[in-house]
Amino acid sequence: MPESRLTRVEADTWLNSIAACLRCSGIKAHRTSEEAGIPLLFQPQVVTTRDTLLVAVTATGAGVVALGLVA
Repeated sequence: MPESRLTRVEADTWLNSIAACLRCSGIKAHRTSEEAGIPLLFQPQVVTTRDTLLVAVTATGAGVVALGLVA
């Protein structure tokens, strides 16, 4: 018998948080991507402060290489 939505407890972590469009989220419902038969396009990873900084700097149009943030 499938677990009730109310009894299923999942960790609120980066590796358990997946973004999806409204349509795909509705199809997935309260199942894992494996249970719903929807493959992930990217493997989840923990976002670091450095990752956040690189995205923010890139969004401003500044060169991350010129700033010495990447080789």
